Amino acid sequence: MAASVTTKPAAGSVLAKLETRLQARAQQAQTTPAFQSLLKTIRFTSSLRGTDKVFMLIQYVAKILIWFCRRTAVTSGLAVRIAALAAPIADTRILLRYAGLLPLASWAVEVEADALKAKQTSLPPAASELSPAEHRRRQFRRLWLNRLQILANTLYYPLEHLYWLGAHAVLPIGTPRLNAIGMWSCRFWAAYVVLYFADLAEQARILRQRQRALKAFTRGAASAPAATLAGPGGVEPHADAAADASETVVTAETRLALQQAARMDLERDHATWMTQLVVNAAYFPLTLHWSHPVGLLSDLAVGVCGTVAAVAQLATAWDAT
Repeated sequence: MAASVTTKPAAGSVLAKLETRLQARAQQAQTTPAFQSLLKTIRFTSSLRGTDKVFMLIQYVAKILIWFCRRTAVTSGLAVRIAALAAPIADTRILLRYAGLLPLASWAVEVEADALKAKQTSLPPAASELSPAEHRRRQFRRLWLNRLQILANTLYYPLEHLYWLGAHAVLPIGTPRLNAIGMWSCRFWAAYVVLYFADLAEQARILRQRQRALKAFTRGAASAPAATLAGPGGVEPHADAAADASETVVTAETRLALQQAARMDLERDHATWMTQLVVNAAYFPLTLHWSHPVGLLSDLAVGVCGTVAAVAQLATAWDAT
């Protein structure tokens, strides 16, 4: 009898099978929520906006941790190390705003272009409950609020850049003048925040107007199909109108779809408005604090206000990624 010979698989075949399995697993992993979250995190942290918000959160949470660590002698050394981390992060955030005037220029162009378009169509939208005169007054207020906000930021950014250059001895600026530049920079920032409160009040009026219009539309949607099917005066439709019943159903479905879309848009815009209000309210005491020669808040209060603003902006930036 001939002895049986066992054949070992070739090494290349084993590697090929392993490679195929790994590729299949990788292809499968690309469709998982975890992988999509990883991709979103990469996009978020790779953007200037995302990096700034992450750094902002670290910067202000560090202030809270430093405040607590300094309360006890055991962790006072930890406070020094956290401060050593937070200082360059805060410095980097100022540097990252070097291009702040570029989006500001884009905003100015959009505001003036919208103002020109509003002049050409001075009448309010068809669904608006405002008179033409009130509509023009609101447009005028909103236009000048935006113009003043742009002016405040146009003064804020160059002064902040000048302060950074002086603080790093790039420009020879004495300490008293440097402190004055920093304070005036923050005062223009405070002016922007106050103006933004007024802008948010205007936005709130628009949201209330849209909510009333949606309620009116909802009442119309509820009554329109019945009135159409019953005919004028509530009389039953004649035989020829029976063919239009399907069109009436389509109209009702269309109204319902429009109503749901309008409600979702309104809810989304209201949530955005609330987030902007929280951010602005958190920024306001910080701007007053840094606009004063000796400051107005404790380190803990600065950390809490900054953390609230950072979390709200981080969530907004993450959703927009």
